[in-house]
Amino acid sequence: MTVAATVDKDVSRLNSIIFSTISNDIALAEQQFTKLKSWILELPEGKCRHELHAMLFPLLCHLYLEILRGGLDRQATSKFLKRHQELFLGHENHRDIIEELSLVFTTQDIDSKPLIKAFRSCKYELKISSSTMAALQKYLATQSHVILLQVLQTWFDIEVLSSDSVFESEDYVLEDYVDETADYLESLYQQTHDDKEMRHLQEMIRQVRASPTPPPPLLLYSLNNSESVCCAKVSRSGKLMASGYSSSQLKLWSLSESKIGPAAGHYSTVNLATNTPLQTLTIPEQRYSNLRGHCGPVTGIEFLYDAEVLLSVSHDTTMRAWRMADYSPAAIYRGHNYPVWSVAVSSLGVYIATGSQDCTARLWNLDRTYPLRIFAGHCQDVNCVQFHPNSSYLATGSADRSIRLWSVTDGSLVRVYGNSGSVLALAFSPNGQHLASGGDDRRVRVWDLATGGVLAELKGHSAPITALDWSKDSSTLSSASLDGTVFVWNSALHFKPPTSETTENPAKYTTNCSTMLSLQCLPRGNLVAVGTQGPVS
Repeated sequence: MTVAATVDKDVSRLNSIIFSTISNDIALAEQQFTKLKSWILELPEGKCRHELHAMLFPLLCHLYLEILRGGLDRQATSKFLKRHQELFLGHENHRDIIEELSLVFTTQDIDSKPLIKAFRSCKYELKISSSTMAALQKYLATQSHVILLQVLQTWFDIEVLSSDSVFESEDYVLEDYVDETADYLESLYQQTHDDKEMRHLQEMIRQVRASPTPPPPLLLYSLNNSESVCCAKVSRSGKLMASGYSSSQLKLWSLSESKIGPAAGHYSTVNLATNTPLQTLTIPEQRYSNLRGHCGPVTGIEFLYDAEVLLSVSHDTTMRAWRMADYSPAAIYRGHNYPVWSVAVSSLGVYIATGSQDCTARLWNLDRTYPLRIFAGHCQDVNCVQFHPNSSYLATGSADRSIRLWSVTDGSLVRVYGNSGSVLALAFSPNGQHLASGGDDRRVRVWDLATGGVLAELKGHSAPITALDWSKDSSTLSSASLDGTVFVWNSALHFKPPTSETTENPAKYTTNCSTMLSLQCLPRGNLVAVGTQGPVS
């Protein structure tokens, strides 16, 4: 009863269905932070250590405030801060925040400390390279630091930079990172001590939020359907695209000017008793590469670790992982009994979910070739799966006209939402407050996760909806359907209760595609769609 009451109080938070486990065990929280700090400080001197070191101070601050939210012993929480603050007292801006933190004993004290209030009012933006992100993901997955994962997912906005980023420069040193962090903290400090500029900034923010967000331009990739394309996906960087075919093969396409090499293979040579000199056959690079291994139509594709790994699911009941370094098969994952229709990856890449014709969804980790958990409850095919942004919940859409919300940690059923048709697409808003669904009924429904009710019912499509995605700031929702049309809905204008009418029409893109395979809002704000031309198989 106590846990249930705590969850009910937490639904008013921005991340509306998050439940904190930090307040339950301060010793475990400190143990996990100490291990992470020791691991970072023991890393060899270089880019990875410098980038991760910048994460420690804001992580300590948010972890301390989360512990306070649990209402534990004031003396124990103060000792936790004192034991770890020595590492950061050498920086002036860090000292200012630590001094105010030491005077915060309850969550009500935050409002009386302007610097802490400003620090807590937004996410900490952390920019790291893809190699550093891979190292961090591997460490968190190995150590099972659930508490740190929750803080990172709730209070950090991690941006993975491409290889041509400034962070790849050889001249990059720790002082550069310290200066950037200082600038960020200094901006918070100045905002809280200049009321006039703060009021002016707030008025500008209010005006921007009040004005409707213009729809983004649509970038469309069209595939010839003569080979019966089943699915397609574009990587988050926008440089690669993968497509699956009914012939059981995959194709990996280069969307940039650079070409990709042929798929890896194992070749043997035999020296014959002739005078002919040994010749080496060189296969030229091309715009795409074929990946073969499945023995049935490929029905779902996902990129993992910023396109370092490609996942595919098929009618052959398996999921396969492919290395993008040499386009070779990495592993085969078996567990489903019937064809697998969909695959999804959690925000940090720790977990993978699949939905199948066997009426179940299954939870996976790349380190194990068998499922970690089975989510059973649907009475027909599970057509689509999607993780909540905090990775603690999984949504499944089924042909039985229902959407189910599951707890990833214990596999329990959290909520059931009813639909008027088979559910083909799901998408959580990045702020964690809403869930969008679409399917055979040609309507997009936006669900309020806090109340469990329908926030809006969006009509306009004339064919089943196959793909949904949100913008990064959760202000717009894009939908694509089998008739080749794409709608962009503005939350301020179109999210009205189902009983109300709106005169505002959504932005509409009409393509020449016979069907839409995928629709994605990339991190840079680009709206990318993949469709097919020609007869649908």
